[in-house]
Amino acid sequence: GEQLRADLAAAASKHAAELQRAKDSAAPTAAMVQTLKAQCSTLASELELAQEQGEQLRADLAAAASKHAAELQRAKDSAAPTAAMVQTLKAQCSTLASELELAQEQGEQLRAD
Repeated sequence: GEQLRADLAAAASKHAAELQRAKDSAAPTAAMVQTLKAQCSTLASELELAQEQGEQLRADLAAAASKHAAELQRAKDSAAPTAAMVQTLKAQCSTLASELELAQEQGEQLRAD
């Protein structure tokens, strides 16, 4: 009986020591798990914020693109009459140049006569 008690006490002591080692090694693991959970939570918050900022940026860019498209259309619309006016003025200048050339020829003819 004494031997059995001694064997059981030795086994209990051995298992208690193993249990303590397991607890000691589990403590840093639990701390690491908590740290990783906190980091994941932080990263999730940062990702959500980045997504919101990305959506806002997309909306801002779409608004800016729309505004610039409208400004470009207005510029094109105002340029069309200007281009037409330039063509008209070129034609008038060409006509005036022809008339001037004709008048000079007539003037030279008059002088000659």
